[in-house]
Amino acid sequence: MRQMSLPEFGAEGQRRLSSAKVLIVGLGGLGSVLSHCLAGMGVGNLTLVDPDRVELHNLDRQFLYTEEDIGQPKALAAARHLERLNHHVSIQPLIETFSMDTVILANQFDLVIAATDSRASRLDVNRVCCETGTPLICGGVAELYGTLQVVFPGRTPCVHCAGGSEAWTDHTPALAPVVSTLSALMAQAAVGVLCGWELPKNELLLFDAKRFELEHIPLRRDENCPYCGCLTEGTRC
Repeated sequence: MRQMSLPEFGAEGQRRLSSAKVLIVGLGGLGSVLSHCLAGMGVGNLTLVDPDRVELHNLDRQFLYTEEDIGQPKALAAARHLERLNHHVSIQPLIETFSMDTVILANQFDLVIAATDSRASRLDVNRVCCETGTPLICGGVAELYGTLQVVFPGRTPCVHCAGGSEAWTDHTPALAPVVSTLSALMAQAAVGVLCGWELPKNELLLFDAKRFELEHIPLRRDENCPYCGCLTEGTRC
């Protein structure tokens, strides 16, 4: 791949991506775009979780799908398009809602990405990642704003510490460019985690599309957090 010519990436970066196992929860605007990016870059194993079906009103921002996919489960439609993009990537679609029963599943991955517009699902994913010690990237969009957080359980604030139970409302509309911008930032964060690059670990990234600005908001771990308060690096509650 041409990206291997980048000195910051190279053959070692490609090797890391090719051997990586990533779980993506949510295949709407964020998940469909970032999964396309990760598959194109050659992330070796992608598991896609979403219970919903493609609808006409999705197509303005969920660019992985076409009119022919309307009525099809998003997980299956996404897998079909991604396999056509890069047949070297192993893709497993799961037509289901992420739940606490996925704890065992999450333990099998190098990275989990929460790209769902459900507040309850984001907190469930956060809890599972804290319990399994799995790195997590959590993104959300609302109207003209997007947020991104990278969580290393036991080392950084988790989604709940950052106010994840209150920061987003469910199913808030957002403009397609906001969704795509946040998706690209999430994909870049995923590459950073998988390649072992140094990433900001104690902040929330806020994208303000109206002012065209990126703001880094400092975060602190909550010692009383029910998900990560008792964690230290390499240990579980």
